[in-house]
Amino acid sequence: IESKMSAKKSRFDGLDVAAMTSHLKRTMLGFKLANVYDGSALGVNSSASGGGGNDKAARGVYMFKLADPSSGPAVPASVEKDDTDDTKIDDGDANNEDGDNVTSAKASHAAVDSKRVMLLIESGVRFHPTTHYSQSSSSSTSMPSNFAMKLRKHLRNLRLENVTQLGNLDRVVDFR
Repeated sequence: IESKMSAKKSRFDGLDVAAMTSHLKRTMLGFKLANVYDGSALGVNSSASGGGGNDKAARGVYMFKLADPSSGPAVPASVEKDDTDDTKIDDGDANNEDGDNVTSAKASHAAVDSKRVMLLIESGVRFHPTTHYSQSSSSSTSMPSNFAMKLRKHLRNLRLENVTQLGNLDRVVDFR
């Protein structure tokens, strides 16, 4: 029996929203909003418009940087732990002579990754956590949109307390 491939999905449906809402509740509740970025300034392409790279394609796309307040200040991944630290991660390779250096680097990198999360929100289309974003060369010189600046002003340092899907499998999400 031959199955045909369906077209690429371009929007979340009610079940996708329910699954992502559940995921955000498990992983991001309690995180504080550190900053809001415009999708056009970060080079994020809109999935609804076919992925064009112009400003119209990225309209309605925003990245929210969330920080875990319980983890304390971020430690750069390049900082090496000293040899007096007894904290080790067992990676299953007991015969590795350089295991201590590798595991301490993995631990510090994992600690940095667990402290900051980027949440991509494309209005009416999708929302999900992401770790990959690229800054375009013009992002450092361009100003964020008025809407992004308004979001920064009113939402920065607020804590994500709840994520709920309104209605029965509707595509409306309430972030509080």
